[in-house]
Amino acid sequence: MVIAHRGASAVAPENTAVAYRRAAALGAVAAETDVRLSVDGHIIAIHDATVDRTTDGSGAVADLTWPELQKLDAGSWHGADFRAEGVPDLSAVLDAVGEQMVLCVEIKAGRGIERALEAALDGHPARDRVVFFAFGRHRLRIAGEQMPDIPRLLLIKRVPDEPLPALLEHARTARAAAVGMDHRGLSQGWVDQAHAAGMAVFVYTVDEPADVARVVALGVDGIIANAPDRVSALLAQRSGGSTLR
Repeated sequence: MVIAHRGASAVAPENTAVAYRRAAALGAVAAETDVRLSVDGHIIAIHDATVDRTTDGSGAVADLTWPELQKLDAGSWHGADFRAEGVPDLSAVLDAVGEQMVLCVEIKAGRGIERALEAALDGHPARDRVVFFAFGRHRLRIAGEQMPDIPRLLLIKRVPDEPLPALLEHARTARAAAVGMDHRGLSQGWVDQAHAAGMAVFVYTVDEPADVARVVALGVDGIIANAPDRVSALLAQRSGGSTLR
């Protein structure tokens, strides 16, 4: 599986509705988004703790209201064509993803964000196409306790503080079905150990042909990419097929 990182972020401003529409148009079967809570408890799609890098505003997401966030330009930094693009909430991302893609929701920060996610997804037609990602095993565990039907993936940093067996145990405790690793720290031993523990292995963030070839040779189950169409084309070439999956 190829997952569009923050949408098709190689060709559109990350974590915006247009990035997810582009990912869908490019044939991606899954996309990833980052979510945080605004000060008034709205679920916002944004990676950083502040709006400074990806908008024309400044300040912490956690200190801004949803109406304040709606006024920001989240596209001009990527190019003049995206000047009108705003900061989306989770609902807008779900609409942009449509029915063809799985949405991997990386839970970043916000006190009570798990309950907010539960409320936002309760009865939503896209609920069965959502997967939770998180670096924090406790946050992932809480999300799993509140929404046990939604699959979970534990993210692991490039140089983990703990050996892989301990990290895999954390994943099991959070009832995660998969682990996501930085491709630069990946080895055959790590992939084999994760698979032996019954965990699927995803890697981030892979765009270069040499890196794609290496992680595929190691036997990973999924690739998170800024350019999902380019990576899918490389995989199709390797398999002799034409599918984007």
